[in-house]
Amino acid sequence: MLAGVYRYSITFNEIKELFEGKIITKATPNRFFRSLKELTISIKPSKVSIKKSNDKVLVNNDYMPLNIFNLNKSLDNRGMFLKLKNRTIKFIKHYLN
Repeated sequence: MLAGVYRYSITFNEIKELFEGKIITKATPNRFFRSLKELTISIKPSKVSIKKSNDKVLVNNDYMPLNIFNLNKSLDNRGMFLKLKNRTIKFIKHYLN
C-alpha cells in the first residue's frame, strides 16, 4: 500500500528498487486540484515521487507513531482573561440575536 499511487501501478521490480533506497517517480494522468481562493476545480497530470521511509518504528507488528500526545494534559492554553472575554462575547452574541 503506497500513498498517492494508483493500485497495481508499481511493478515488483520497482518495489525492490524502493527497498534498495531509490526514489521512483510515477505519472498520474488525472488528478483533481481545487482552489478555495478562486473556487475552481481543475484536472491536471502530476508526478509523484515515492521513497522508502523508516520514520515509524515497527514493534510487535504495530507501527508506533513519532509523536504521542499526552491526552491527560489540558489542550486549552489560553489565559483566564482571554477565556472570560470569549465567553462574554459569545454570551452577548447569543442573547442579542
